[in-house]
Amino acid sequence: MIQDISFKNIVSEDTDFNIYVFLKAAKAVLVKVKLYGYVQRRDSITHLDANERFQLARSRFIYNIDTLYNIHMNILQRQKEEYRAWCLWKLYKKIFNVRYLARYTGFREEAERLIQEVANKTLAEVRKNESLSIRKKLIIFIMYNCPFVYSMMMWILKQK
Repeated sequence: MIQDISFKNIVSEDTDFNIYVFLKAAKAVLVKVKLYGYVQRRDSITHLDANERFQLARSRFIYNIDTLYNIHMNILQRQKEEYRAWCLWKLYKKIFNVRYLARYTGFREEAERLIQEVANKTLAEVRKNESLSIRKKLIIFIMYNCPFVYSMMMWILKQK
């Protein structure tokens, strides 16, 4: 618990924690001290292949898209453009990964529906946000409009 923030029902890696803390920490200072650590169990959901992962949980990845979108729209609404650019970049990287992982699962339609819904509300800002580099904007538009490019890239990476 940090001030009035509780993380009881959050499934989104450390994103929520980081966003809330950084927004509340007006005088934050970087220290080179290990504050916490964790160990993943061998049977952790993150060690399973994509199909098993999607079978086990109603895709925590899909929930991550929703969480990032809500952070972007609600928490960062009145924040600096740089913060919003960071969130957009992270959101679209997550979208590409979710679409790739869900492509041969029963969650494909659900993932596509959520992705389409989020994209309809955020692509205009991607175009307008001056804190997103041209390179990042191009990557977002190419990967979003041509999913096979991301699939090809992932296939190439698996060959190495």
